[in-house]
Amino acid sequence: MRSLILTTFLLLLPSAGADDALIAECDSCHGAAAADMTPIIAGLSEFYLDDNLHQYADAYRPCPEATFPAGSVRAGETTTMCAIAQSLSAAQIAEVAAHYSAMDFPFAAQPFDAAAADRGAQLHELQCKRCHADAGTDPFDDAGILAGQRSEYLRHSLDEFRNGERPYPDKMDLKVDPLSAADIDALIAFWAREGGTH
Repeated sequence: MRSLILTTFLLLLPSAGADDALIAECDSCHGAAAADMTPIIAGLSEFYLDDNLHQYADAYRPCPEATFPAGSVRAGETTTMCAIAQSLSAAQIAEVAAHYSAMDFPFAAQPFDAAAADRGAQLHELQCKRCHADAGTDPFDDAGILAGQRSEYLRHSLDEFRNGERPYPDKMDLKVDPLSAADIDALIAFWAREGGTH
């Protein structure tokens, strides 16, 4: 409901380009040269990005400390995604979400084990495809893109879910909790393989 109200409100505003300084700050960590543990956000759905930024603002997601990389405006500063999101207005969050959702998702080419990827394809079909359509490549399911997302970030996210550090979306616990370490390896290999086909 919050996103619907916000979207309706923004449609009534005059259109404007994204704030360059704000986008540059996001790009400094999430751009093409981002670290393996930092997610790709370009090309994710507007709803997904908006919702996740609000989750960070509400401290609903884990917020470990991170340091801005060299070359960025805030190089060397330490912060958290919660602090960043809390510093943004609802309109700025919507602006960031609209900016990145309008971009193409840059599928990361990553190594993978072929046999594990075959096993992961079966697991995705059984456990994941209902919410993560088209082998995890569809941004319009509003569940994030898995195929071609950075593997170390995916592994870390699944660990957060399994360890209770990050709240599950509805019914996701029934899908993730039964997975073994080998199952997770297989899924990550599958998503890496599928990302490499784009």
